Amino acid sequence: MKWLRAFHANLFRYAKKYLSDQKDEKSLEWARKQLREAVDYYKSYKWFAEVTVKGCDAKRAEDAAYELATSALDCLYFLIGRQGTYRVEIGRFKLASDNRALAWVSPDNSLMVQTSYGSLDAMGFKDGWSKDLQRPDVKESLDLIRTVIEAKADLRIRRPLANRFLEAARWFGEGVRDRKSHSKIVKFITAIERLVVAGKSDDISETVATRVADLTIESDDVADWERKKACVKKAYGVRSDLVHGSVSPFSDSVLKSVSSCGDLAEETLYTILHRIRKDGLIAPDVSEKQYAEWLEGVRHWVTDIHGRHQSENS
Repeated sequence: MKWLRAFHANLFRYAKKYLSDQKDEKSLEWARKQLREAVDYYKSYKWFAEVTVKGCDAKRAEDAAYELATSALDCLYFLIGRQGTYRVEIGRFKLASDNRALAWVSPDNSLMVQTSYGSLDAMGFKDGWSKDLQRPDVKESLDLIRTVIEAKADLRIRRPLANRFLEAARWFGEGVRDRKSHSKIVKFITAIERLVVAGKSDDISETVATRVADLTIESDDVADWERKKACVKKAYGVRSDLVHGSVSPFSDSVLKSVSSCGDLAEETLYTILHRIRKDGLIAPDVSEKQYAEWLEGVRHWVTDIHGRHQSENS
């Protein structure tokens, strides 16, 4: 691939300068050792993110680059699907496999031994997954995601809605990476909240359920909208029961709700991204009040559609 060859060429150029900058033989020897170890570390990876950060000093740029790459990964989860991408991480330990063993003594004093092997190299993508990136709808999504993460690449620009979206995507990404079912639910639903809670509300669960149904349902039928709202309310209720301590984090109801909560978060992220579109994502001065008014505008629009649909079928 051309970009990978260019990356290697740039790395070699920077490495030569790194060595030539050393002041004495001892420093040069140490620099060579560090460089060898660094190259050996990076050789264990197949994917690289080349990140340019503007508007900050070198120390902050390192943190910003990590944040940007993580945000891109958060978006990858919902774009391609969290089921096939959850094992992709940024800068994990250099391990090619995850080998484990368990030994225990049974009641009859027999020794029991169990071993397992898990590869950390293959990410579990389905065959031909990269072809999906060439679809027109996916290309459009990638263009919008590129617009969103530009807010992380240049810290001098203001993009309130892009930042809000990335904050929600981070909650979602943390949920994908989490291995505990109850934690995943809390993070998935919090991602949804960050997207649809704006302005004052007397009943947050009602607001969240209504707005998610407004944004995601494509049918004009009120019954379909009511079903989606009920689905969201049920998921939100599980999250509320968890954080208020009224249900065990290990209960069957929690375990059974993980998938539906993740699906709702994926759908809401994808839909909001396309509803706001590029003009909204790059807008420099969108207040909380204006965003709340936009969500209320969607509410009125959906109400009008339902009214017309009922009139036509009455």
